[in-house]
Amino acid sequence: MYQKKEFLFSEAIGVCRVEDVVKLTRDKGESILYYELRSVENRSKVSYIPVDHHEVVLRDLIDKEKAESIKEDRNFKNLSPLNKYEVEFVLSDEIKEELEREEARKNFKIARRLSA
Repeated sequence: MYQKKEFLFSEAIGVCRVEDVVKLTRDKGESILYYELRSVENRSKVSYIPVDHHEVVLRDLIDKEKAESIKEDRNFKNLSPLNKYEVEFVLSDEIKEELEREEARKNFKIARRLSA
């Protein structure tokens, strides 16, 4: 099971982050756990994927060595835009920057609450 704040790859929206794991209720009152995934590339894209028995492929991000290997391969240009973005994301400092942005947002919210 993926955890909140974890980065992963979804075949539907590409590199994303688990914003939350939420319970949603179906028609018959049955509660099901869903991942709330937010695209890193396009923050307006959100996807809800069942934790169990999902049909969308979810996987860990590739590691830096794999990303470097893929980037050096002459077939890199033939990758899908989502996969290209994953390679670029892993090779950049975006993961660290995204974590820093979230920490800054959290600190801002705390400061606003304290000043109210």
